[in-house]
Amino acid sequence: LLSFLKYRTFFCYTLIRLKKPSNILETGVAAGISSSLILAALKKNNAGTLTSIDLPPRLGMKEFKTLDKDVGVLVPENFKKQWIFKNGDSKKLLGQLLFKSKPQIFIHDSLHEYKHMLFEYVNSWMIMKKDSLILTDDLLLGQNGKNKAWFDFLKLSNLKGLSFIKNENFGLTTIK
Repeated sequence: LLSFLKYRTFFCYTLIRLKKPSNILETGVAAGISSSLILAALKKNNAGTLTSIDLPPRLGMKEFKTLDKDVGVLVPENFKKQWIFKNGDSKKLLGQLLFKSKPQIFIHDSLHEYKHMLFEYVNSWMIMKKDSLILTDDLLLGQNGKNKAWFDFLKLSNLKGLSFIKNENFGLTTIK
């Protein structure tokens, strides 16, 4: 299997199939690999919507050679009925989309900087309902000195989280 198809992507697919959420909100799309698998799970569930926020990369993504016009290029046309794509900055769009879509799952996979990651985690935690899930990719990248945004968020929110660091660099928590 291609190296960019990580286990966490299939974990998300399985989680969505089991939880059957009506709404999912993600930040970060890039070429759309994760978005496509999320949408595949929603399509198989025959219900649910994925709302995605992304700012196109200005210089392209070296892994996929994704240019601005190619964000979401891997999302199949027959999945797009269940997909709402918002081109913009999550700092401007996240709050209103959390209130509007009331997601049961929030997935961070956008700008992996400490302040930005903490912003997304805290806002989703404050707005989402009990038993909703927050997932994060690349949790080791959000660093401020020795502090990491994901672990600081878990302490701040007093939530317990699963962190798959060794191979996947991926985290999950449930809002209590």
